[in-house]
Formats: sequence, structure tokens, C-alpha cells
Amino acid sequence: MDFAPTTDQPYALGSGNRCFILPIRPSLRYAFSELLLIVAGILIALAVLDWHEQNLQRQSELSMLREIRSALVADLDSLAINLQFWNESAAQLEALTEVLKTAPPYDPSMDQLFGAAYGTRPIFLNTAAYESLKSAGLQTVSNRELRLGIARIFDEHYESVSSVVDIDFRVVTEVMRPYFLAHFRNLVFLKSATPLDYQAVVTDTYFENIVSYRLTVVTGNQVKAYTCAIDDMSLVLELLDAERGDLQSLTTKGIAISAAPMPTSGSVPDTKYGYTISASPQSSGTNDSCFLPYMKNAMPAALNTMTRNK
Repeated sequence: MDFAPTTDQPYALGSGNRCFILPIRPSLRYAFSELLLIVAGILIALAVLDWHEQNLQRQSELSMLREIRSALVADLDSLAINLQFWNESAAQLEALTEVLKTAPPYDPSMDQLFGAAYGTRPIFLNTAAYESLKSAGLQTVSNRELRLGIARIFDEHYESVSSVVDIDFRVVTEVMRPYFLAHFRNLVFLKSATPLDYQAVVTDTYFENIVSYRLTVVTGNQVKAYTCAIDDMSLVLELLDAERGDLQSLTTKGIAISAAPMPTSGSVPDTKYGYTISASPQSSGTNDSCFLPYMKNAMPAALNTMTRNK
């Protein structure tokens, strides 16, 4: 006799005295439980894999940020030293301008002022870490504010510094050098120059004009570009330190770095970098004036306005 299975009760299968009971619903529950375990195992494996991938990406990000930070610290040191040099150079050019206006009797110490007008100072900034980051993709940096700050440093500030260095080189080689070779002796780059005819030099309107122009280039380009770069780099270094979880940061939040080369009233000298940290609050964001066009095309126009006494 055959037994037809029903949906409500198990059915028996067999012959004679032996009979096998085949329950339907327990089998379905068991299969469903097995399916849940398999799905749960797959989801857990995917979650672990995703966590592992995110951890690897984070470690890669932190490694790149460490390289960026090391490059910025080294460049900040170089920029600060150069900023101090350009501030001192501007002070010497201002003193030379006063000499040309008053024409005092010649003194050998004036050779240092004349020498300050002749010569330039290059700077070499490290962009290798940033190029590696760009190759990996800027989106590697998950912190948007930090990502934009890093891009701003290398794409804007470093470009500005490179531009003003190139401009100053042209000013020295195309404007200052020809005059110094013709009217000075004992030329020591950036340090000293002895006039062949002191009275003729200090009364030469052309020389007064090119010295004034050089002072404008130094204060309007070098000092401005270096100061803006240092200020913004300090803020980005704070973000980097916060991202890396460091308790100690390179600068204190809300403190700005000024262009003054020597300690002034209400300021504290930084013995490591040589610049002065003032107590003025740092404005939020970036100063737009830092990215105004530099005098890339100013030299020809300026030279046209210069007149030379025969």
C-alpha cells in the first residue's frame, strides 16, 4: 500500500515491520538554518575583507602623509631661513636708498650695502612626496580640509615661490649685473661691491631707480610669497599632526608666523626656524592677497620708466 505525503503530517515509507518516517517541516527548517549560516558567513567574510582593505588604505594614506609632513618640515625650515635673509636684504636696500638720497661721504662700510643689491638667492623645495601622492590620487587623503590644504601648498605656494625666484634672477642678471660690472670692483655676490667712482654712482638717477626697483621686487615678491607660504604650511602641518594623532604639533593653533626676522615687542623667537611667532590670531582660511599676480611682467615696464644721466 502506498502512502501519499501530505502537508500536515509525515508519511511512512517501507514494507513489513520496518517503516521510515520522513518529516517534511523539520527538513525545511534545517535547510533554512543552513542557508542562514552560509549567508551570515559570507557577510562576515565580506565585512572582514572590507575592514582589511580599509585598514590597508588607511596605512597607505598615513604613510604618504608622513612623507608629506617630512617634506613640509624641511621646506618650512628652508623658507624661514630664506625669509630672514630677504628681510635683512630689504633692510640693507632701504639703507642704500637713503645713501643715494643723501649722498654722504664715502665710507668702506657702504660696500656691504652696495653688495646687497647685487646677487640673488635660490631655494629648492621638495615636491617628490606630493608627486607620489598625485600618482596615487589626491583622494587618497580622506580629510577634505587637509587634502585641499596640501594641494594649495604645492600647487599655489610652491609655484609662487618658484615664480618670484625666477623673477629676481632676471632682475639681477638683466638689470643689476650690467651696471655693477661697469661701475664696481671687488664684487662679492650679495656681500660687497666697491664703487669705481662713488660720487658718480650715488648721483646717478638710473642706479637709484634700479635699486628702488630691486627693493620693490624683494618686498613685494620674496617677502610676501615666503611669508604666505610659511603661514599656510604651519596650518597644514597642524592638520597633519591631528590626522596622525600626534599630541605635539609644530605650531600652536591660533598663532601666526610673521615676516619679522628679529624678535619684536610681544613676540617670541623660534630658535629652530629663525622666524618670529607673534601673538596675533591667525585668520581663518587663506589670505587671498597671497595669490595676487606677482610682477612677472613688471620688469620691462619699470625699465621703460628709468632714465639714466649721461
